[in-house]
Amino acid sequence: MYFLGRAYLDGKGVPQNTTIGESYLTKASEAGSIAAIQELGNRHADFYRESYSSVEALKAIQYYEKAFLLGEGSAALMISSTYGSGSISDKYSAAVWNAVFQLTKTSQKTTDAFQLLPVAQRDKAMMDSYALYSKYSSLKPAKSFLDEVRKYRKPAE
Repeated sequence: MYFLGRAYLDGKGVPQNTTIGESYLTKASEAGSIAAIQELGNRHADFYRESYSSVEALKAIQYYEKAFLLGEGSAALMISSTYGSGSISDKYSAAVWNAVFQLTKTSQKTTDAFQLLPVAQRDKAMMDSYALYSKYSSLKPAKSFLDEVRKYRKPAE
């Protein structure tokens, strides 16, 4: 469903139709496709950058949070970026999500994400980032279609 949705969005192999493409992406996201969830988030983030509509920004963040909670660490960076500019600019949230992204890459404490925050907010921001990271790190990795296919294949001899 994800690939069919992308094909309709791009007009590759089928007539370009964003309505149909987005409907397939939505179906794929509802079925748990992290790629589809990220793509929908990216689309809303693009609309946000074009229109500065806070509604689009919040939709993008919702999709990115869903992808993050399904195990996509890079979604934390996209959330940070969305909070980093425009009509919903929030330095605190941007710093927290940036720190979460850094934790997904290193699993170590980080303080450089909080340098632009007032000193009084840094400890709370660090605790908030650890709380979000603990949700991420306690997840079991999502299984992909290829993981399922491998279960039924005989090992090479």
